[in-house]
Amino acid sequence: MLEVIIQFLEGRLDALNVFSKLYGLCEIVQDEQNNERRSFPAEYIGAGNYKLYPNDFDLTENHGYFRIQDVTEDREDSELYGGETVLTRVYSMKFVAYVNKDVYQVDNKYAPDKIIHNLSQMLSLEDVKQVRDDLDLLSITSRVSNIEQDRYAILEEEYNNVNLSALDLQYAYISFDFDITIAATASCLFAYACGDQTVSVATLLSNAYGNCLDATVSNSDDSYSQTVSSGGTLDLPDVEVTEVDGSTKTVPSVQDFTCDANLCPRFLKGVFAEGDTDMEQLTIDTDSAGTYDTETTDGSSGTITYSVNSGAYETLAAKGGSITLADGDTLDVKRTDGTAAGFYKLSN
Repeated sequence: MLEVIIQFLEGRLDALNVFSKLYGLCEIVQDEQNNERRSFPAEYIGAGNYKLYPNDFDLTENHGYFRIQDVTEDREDSELYGGETVLTRVYSMKFVAYVNKDVYQVDNKYAPDKIIHNLSQMLSLEDVKQVRDDLDLLSITSRVSNIEQDRYAILEEEYNNVNLSALDLQYAYISFDFDITIAATASCLFAYACGDQTVSVATLLSNAYGNCLDATVSNSDDSYSQTVSSGGTLDLPDVEVTEVDGSTKTVPSVQDFTCDANLCPRFLKGVFAEGDTDMEQLTIDTDSAGTYDTETTDGSSGTITYSVNSGAYETLAAKGGSITLADGDTLDVKRTDGTAAGFYKLSN
C-alpha cells in the first residue's frame, strides 16, 4: 500500500521538473568506519544491502527521499460497512529535499519559499476520489504538519560522523513532516495491499488528474506542423537558408539568421572621359566597403592601375587579385590610354 502511495507522490513531485533524482523510501542506517559509528540515509536494495543516499554523499544535484518515522493504527466497528471493522492507519513520514535555489530562475532570498510552497502542495492530498477508489480505500489524506528549513538541523538529524561534501549554500536543504492517513475495511487491509496489486501508478495519476493531451508544434503560417505525444520530445528539423549570392547553408530552426554581408552583390564603377587618364579620387563608405576580386574594363584603356590610400599604383593582378577597402579609405584609378572614353568596374 505505502509503496504505491509514495510512487504516486513521486509522480506528483516529478511533475514539478525540479528533481534530477528521487530515491523513494530510505531509512537511517548505521555502520562503522575508522572505529567510529556513523549514520546516514540509505535505500535498501535487498539481500541485506543498502545504497547510500546520495552516492558518495555528494550533495551537488537536486534530489529527495522519503522516510517513515512512525506508523499507528486505530480500529472501530462500523455499521456503515456491514459491521466490518474499519481500520485507520497513519504513516508519519518525512520528505527531505536538496534543491538549487535557482531552479525557478528566481535566485534571491525568497526562492526557498517558492520551492517549499510547490513541494508542500505536491505532498498534500485531500481524499482524492479517484485514488481512494482505485486503491479500494474509504479515505486517503496526506497533510504536511511541519517544514524545517534549518540546513544544519536537518544535517544533524540525517547524518552523524559522515564526511560530507561542503553544503553548497546555493541549495535549499528542506525537510517536510507529513502524515499519510488511510482508512479501509479490515478485510481489505488484512490483505495488506487492498487495490494496489491491480492498479499501476500511471493509472492512479491518470485517473486522478487526467491524461495530458498530445501537443502540436507548428510555425506561424502552419507550413510546418507536427504532433508530439504526451511526455514526448520533438527535435525540430534544420532549415536551409539561401544566401544573397545563391549559395545555401543549413542552420537550426527557431533561430535568428543574418546573411553574410560579404556575399551581397557590390561593385565600384568609374567612367573615363575622352582624353582623361586619371579618375577623380573616390572615398569609400560603409555601402561600398568590402573586397573586390573581379575586374571589367572597356578593353581600350590600356593598363588600369589602382592606388589605395595614396599608395603605389598597381594592377588588380599585382595586388594579389583583389582589393580590400574599408570605410574611409580612398581609391585612385588611372589608365595608360586616354584616346577614347572608357570605364572600369570592380565587383565581388
